[in-house]
Amino acid sequence: SRKRNTRAPTEKYAVLHVISYQRRVNVIKSVFFARGSRTPLGRIIEWWDRTEAQQRGALHNHILGTPFLL
Repeated sequence: SRKRNTRAPTEKYAVLHVISYQRRVNVIKSVFFARGSRTPLGRIIEWWDRTEAQQRGALHNHILGTPFLL
């Protein structure tokens, strides 16, 4: 019996996958974390983020934002 190749198509193009992921994250940050602007989360005065990869290579972000409180 021959074993099938079960690799995801993105594994063949890892650099393109990372660039696509970062573009999507940048759009989310521009909408939800625009400093000093009105966003769905309120007015954000500061934010911090980190992109990490799990052991299996799946990228994910940790984002912490500080809203402006009156």
